[in-house]
Amino acid sequence: MSAPDHSITVIGGGTAAGSPDVVRLVVAARAEARDVSAALEACQQSARTLTATLRDQGVTDAELRTLGVSVDTRWGPESRPSGYEATHRLGVSWRDPATVGGALKACADAVGNTFRLESLRLTVEDPSALEDQARQAAYDDAHRQAGDLARLAGRELGQVIAIDQPDQRGGPAPMARMAMSAGDGGGVEAGQHSVEVRLRVRWALT
Repeated sequence: MSAPDHSITVIGGGTAAGSPDVVRLVVAARAEARDVSAALEACQQSARTLTATLRDQGVTDAELRTLGVSVDTRWGPESRPSGYEATHRLGVSWRDPATVGGALKACADAVGNTFRLESLRLTVEDPSALEDQARQAAYDDAHRQAGDLARLAGRELGQVIAIDQPDQRGGPAPMARMAMSAGDGGGVEAGQHSVEVRLRVRWALT
């Protein structure tokens, strides 16, 4: 008969939140024409204007990259091609959430109706500090739970036998609300970026 296991295992959870400090953008220039060549030419011209405008706004080479160029067929009646649509997508890292609205308005003004904002996501450039805080909170939560259970059983906690992190989930990127009004150049409400950590901890009982 095996000896009884004098230990207790609990899972603790912790979260930490901080203000986003970078905005990940996907912007695009898009153009339509009756033939592929004209669609691509118009799209690339708009893309050059878009890139130049972003650089004028302070975006560096490291913060700007092409994500892809595509051409799609537009279909008319009787499933016949009616034209072509070319798209040039750019990924942009914008370092100041408070000013991204003005930068996007500048792009829209420069490129016109061929400009597209495909996504805007706020995040933390280096989440390691938040992860450390959440991990400490998770351990404290596990220790509190284990201590309560040990006292109910008339025991005390001993040394930690094992500890692991069963999963780690970054909280959803904060939703950004944006108002592209002519008066203020647009504004983004950054909200909070949260990180959640769970720890499984096993203590000996004395």
